[in-house]
Parts: sequence; structure tokens; C-alpha cells
Amino acid sequence: MRAFYFSYFAIFGVTVPYLPLYFESLGLAPIQIGILSSILPITRPLAASLWTSSAEKLGRRHQATVLACALSAIGFALYAIPAAFAGLVAVTILLALVQAPILPFAEAATLDASALTGTPYGRIRVWGSIGFIASAWGFGALLTWWPRRSVVAAATFFAILTAASSLSLPRPVAGAASGRASLRKFLARPGVLNFYLAATLMQACHGAYYTFFSIHMAAQGWSSLAIGSLWSLGVVSEMAVLLGSARFLSLAPASTLLTSCFLLAAVRWALLAYSAAPIVAITAQILHAFTYAGFHLAAVTATHRIFPEDLRSSGQAIYGGLTYGLGSVAGSLLAGALYDTIGSFRLFGVSALIAVAGAALIGRAARRIPNFDLA
Repeated sequence: MRAFYFSYFAIFGVTVPYLPLYFESLGLAPIQIGILSSILPITRPLAASLWTSSAEKLGRRHQATVLACALSAIGFALYAIPAAFAGLVAVTILLALVQAPILPFAEAATLDASALTGTPYGRIRVWGSIGFIASAWGFGALLTWWPRRSVVAAATFFAILTAASSLSLPRPVAGAASGRASLRKFLARPGVLNFYLAATLMQACHGAYYTFFSIHMAAQGWSSLAIGSLWSLGVVSEMAVLLGSARFLSLAPASTLLTSCFLLAAVRWALLAYSAAPIVAITAQILHAFTYAGFHLAAVTATHRIFPEDLRSSGQAIYGGLTYGLGSVAGSLLAGALYDTIGSFRLFGVSALIAVAGAALIGRAARRIPNFDLA
């Protein structure tokens, strides 16, 4: 499982920073690159749900995981074929459709295995952060000498490793199939949609951070090296919480942890809305440990707990699709729409207000879901 997470997130360590550079080398305009970059988060919710509900209905989660990983490797390889913009859009849509369910499948399998073996989920998931950092830094150094088209080769290489490591992911215990009707019935239970909406708000309140943090800090006179160090501090803080996941999850019930993470997010964005001083920026980045890693740990654990065994992949798919799909897109679009109007400092103030709204919503959700805080 560690090898899977390492190689899977290593793909993003290559593609997130450097695939746009490859597209630029093909002569694409910024708007075209933006369109290609938006396809995955827009496609993720529906594609992931279709894959997971079908796999659970057929009782073929493990086989579907391996198939999706193999098709993902093929999808990345197709980028090497010379194509016009329309062809790149087609390849990106194909890739988005097959990539969307991979992480929900893996999260369900990992949490199942964690419950059986006692290995903390975070100690496995942290290898994803390690893979992202290693590939982003390592390939960034290599790209100084290698051509930009090598991005495709590197992404394909890590995708092949992901497909190979997916073979060893734990297989689910055979159980009764549920089908889509029962999934819809479960989603209609009181509090479930409130929980998902709250999780979406957490990702949305990060929109200004992911989109404009570097631009904001550069405008305040921070150097590229200093800004990069701040981003690295956030990732290191995230890894610390993941490594201590068992202790973190034992501190309080899930509802308390999630509410606390929302309130810490409000503090984090309020700090950035107030000042760009070093002590403020450093404190804000340390809080990434809770606004991202801590929230993710508590949220995926709660999702795994409240869904029945044969719907857990679907539960994780909906969580991932709404947060990292809809939440990311909505947060980025809102930040882009407000940036020129209210400025970057006030933009982080809006992020703080979104986090406060999420805190209120998660409390309401937890009170309405009977087993939300049950171990």
C-alpha cells in the first residue's frame, strides 16, 4: 500500500507543476492550458461515482482498481502522440474518466486493511506526500537538462508503477451487493449531505490559497525561494500529522476534530488577511497540518465509518469528488472573481468566513448522523 501511495502521488508531483510547461511547449495559449487543467476536477465527481457504484454492484472493486490504473498509464502515454488542441482535450477527458476512481478505491481498501491490521491509515497515506515531494523536486532538477516532453515519460512511468502496485492492494471481503438505489437511499439519510457540503466548503475555502498565495506573497516582497520554503513548510507540517494519525484521531470525537479544523482554518485565513509578516506566514503554513491533513484524516475516517461496507468506495468517491472536484473548482473560481475587486488580503478574509460556515454545518451534520462519532 505504501508503494501504491508513493507512486500514485508521484504522478501529481510531476504533472501538477510541470505538465502545463509541456502544454506551453506545444504552443498552447494560456486559456487552452486552463481548460485542460480544469477537466479533471470537473469530471471527477460523476466519473468516480459511476466507477465505484458499478464495481460495488458487481463485487469487483479490486479488479476495477487495477483496470483504472492500467488505463491511466495508457492515457498518460497518449500525450506523447502529436495532436492538436482538440486531440489533447480528448486524451485529457479519457484520462480524467479513468483516473477519477483510483484514489476512492484505494482509500476504501486501505481503511479496511487498517481496521484489520491496526496499522494507522496516516502512516500509509504519508507515503503519498513523500512521493509528491520526491517527484516534484527530483524531476524539477532533471527538467533543467531534459526536454519538456519528458514530463509525459515521467508521468507514464509512475502510472505504470501505480498499476503494478495496485495488484497488491487488499481485496474487499465478499459481501452483499447494494446497487445504486440503496446508495441514493443512504445519501438521503439525515445529515449525510450536510457532511459532504461541509467538506466541500473546507476545500473551497482553500481556493484563494492554492490559486493566489504565491502571487500574494510575491506582491508583498517575498522572494521565490522564501515562497517555496513556505509551501514546503506546509507539506512537512501535513506529514507530521499523517505520521501521528492514530494519536490525532484519538484526541477527540470526529465531529470535534472536524469542527476544530474548520476553526483553525478560519484562524489561518484571518492571519493571512491581516498581515504578510514572516511570523504570521509561518504560523499560517504550520496550520496546514490541521486544515488539510487533520481534516482529511477525520473526514475519510468518518466517511468509512458511516457508510456500510459495500458502499464505502462510493462514499469515498463522493467525498473526493465533491471536495477535490467541486470544492476546488468553486474555490478557485470565486477567488479569481474576487481577486481584482477586493484584493488579496480581503480575499483571505472571505476564506475565513467560508471556514466558519463549514464549522457550523459540520456540527449540524454530526448531530444528525447516529454513528458519526462511534469508533
